[in-house]
Amino acid sequence: MVNKVVNQEELSAIGIETPKENTVLYYDKAGNLCEADRAVAKSVEFQAEEGKTPVTVYYVKHGRGQVFDPYGIDMHKTNAYNFQFKKVDTSVYSKYIKYLKTRRQLFLTHAQREFINKGY
Repeated sequence: MVNKVVNQEELSAIGIETPKENTVLYYDKAGNLCEADRAVAKSVEFQAEEGKTPVTVYYVKHGRGQVFDPYGIDMHKTNAYNFQFKKVDTSVYSKYIKYLKTRRQLFLTHAQREFINKGY
């Protein structure tokens, strides 16, 4: 099998559009925008086609079967190998972001319960 680099003109000639840029927003433990190395949550917005509504996919850090708590016992393990981003739905993500912004344990508990109940 031979890999060939295809340029934009060749793609346009056969009717394939240029992929749109994705918008990635990273959030730190305070719920503020940050760089990727300090992130505990992120959202990725994909622009599929011109004129279509963009699709947003949400991710939260998790480890040992539960959502990462940046104020808990693992607070210094944000970038540990066993804490990775996991794709979640809007309800888990919004509750987790509320927890990050308010530090109310109730929001983290609800996010963790939904995380477990939905089988992530």
